[in-house]
Amino acid sequence: MFDQVGIRHEYSLLFEALGDAGIAYCLLRDDLRAGDAPKDLDVLVDSDRFQETLEILGGMGYRVAVTHRFIPFKTALTKFTGGQFIAIDLHAELVQSAIKYMDARQVLARRRPIEDYFLPTDSDLLAILVFHNIIGKRRIQEKHYPQICELANSADREDLQLGLREYGTFPILCEVLDDVETYYREPRRAQQAREEMIRRLRHANPGLRRRMFALRLRRWWRRHDPRPRAPLWAFLGVDGSGKSSLTAALVDLLNQQNGYSAVQQYMGPWGQHRVKLLPNSPYVPGWSLTVGEWIAELLRKQPRQVGLVDTARIILKTMIGRPFTEHERVLHQRIREHSRLFLTLRMVRSLLRAAAFFTLLAVEMYYRYWCAYRYRRRRTIVIADRYIYDIMTGTMRRSVSQYRRTRQLVCRLFFRPTRTFLLHSDFATILARKDDLSPDELKEFQAVYDELADKYSFERVETDAPPEMLARRLVERLFDELSERLRT
Repeated sequence: MFDQVGIRHEYSLLFEALGDAGIAYCLLRDDLRAGDAPKDLDVLVDSDRFQETLEILGGMGYRVAVTHRFIPFKTALTKFTGGQFIAIDLHAELVQSAIKYMDARQVLARRRPIEDYFLPTDSDLLAILVFHNIIGKRRIQEKHYPQICELANSADREDLQLGLREYGTFPILCEVLDDVETYYREPRRAQQAREEMIRRLRHANPGLRRRMFALRLRRWWRRHDPRPRAPLWAFLGVDGSGKSSLTAALVDLLNQQNGYSAVQQYMGPWGQHRVKLLPNSPYVPGWSLTVGEWIAELLRKQPRQVGLVDTARIILKTMIGRPFTEHERVLHQRIREHSRLFLTLRMVRSLLRAAAFFTLLAVEMYYRYWCAYRYRRRRTIVIADRYIYDIMTGTMRRSVSQYRRTRQLVCRLFFRPTRTFLLHSDFATILARKDDLSPDELKEFQAVYDELADKYSFERVETDAPPEMLARRLVERLFDELSERLRT
């Protein structure tokens, strides 16, 4: 829930800072008197002091979200304070879709004070609302329709013409005002008015065509840019440390109004997409036979005479799963205990199983990473619950107790997250949440995580507060990094 009082206070601080600096400004829409704080605030400032205004807002904690390259003569800024995001659209000119439709200097010269901020005159406000809807939204929005009707009835046409004469948009404005209801009921009329306005403006200003083409090109590249601009944050920790609660709270916080798009994704190895090609075998502790065990058993075994034909028959039946006769069961037990050939075949089977296990593990994790990559290309932050490092500990370590170097190699070869957080909590809290863990197992798993944290430079997070508070702390600490990565 947004704190409307807190947002209004932030706006008041902004107005005070601009006033103290002597920078002329006014709001482009009268949203503050409606009661609720608006989604974002559109502020027109003196173009000669636009850069100075950006520096003032930067000192107040605002960070650039969208530059003038994607929205000409305008910069979008955002700030995170009090657990909520605040957005400001700073305008140097009166522009919609790269189209200047009105004289900004004239609007600032005629502005009027309202409470602790400034607004355009009624005639200028009417023109701004109409062109914002027709050019920017391609229709008259329901929320602006009553105000447009009210202002249109009392508008002075000669006064309206003062700020529109240079741009040639006054005739189209008059057409809309003469039949506001038709333009409201029929968006097709609004689209036709927009096309006619663009045609006239292009004819009067040849540079507008180049500007609009450059803008479309930049936006096309933004949609098709292959780089994963959004970060990937991975959260690790023993079962019960609060990973799921924290990641869910973080996604809720980031997805609030004016925030950043975020998604929660489970990226633990072999958690949800278990391949059935090797039923049970990769998950049973002790299934593998290492090279050291094979050599030790090979030297220890005392060969006992078993015919090659009997050995081949027993091995074949073992491979195809055929039942043994009573005599074959005796031979099978003798081969298991004394045959070096059988031991070697078991070693080969272990190697094949291990190769299949780690190959399928890599395929699954790369598939999960590909899903995360597609989100990140769309500038959606991926909050990962677990990551590939979990093959070194927990259930995975108990299931695949061997091949430590292979598991370490997989961790090195796999993509590293933008940031990896290791959650810490006191053992009593974890044991209360996860009664399937013993104190000894908990200490063992925590020791492995601590070793991984030192090796891969994880960031440790103490879960000493509710998940919502921890999420807020993380966003406050990393807000500058997020805004820098996601700015366009």
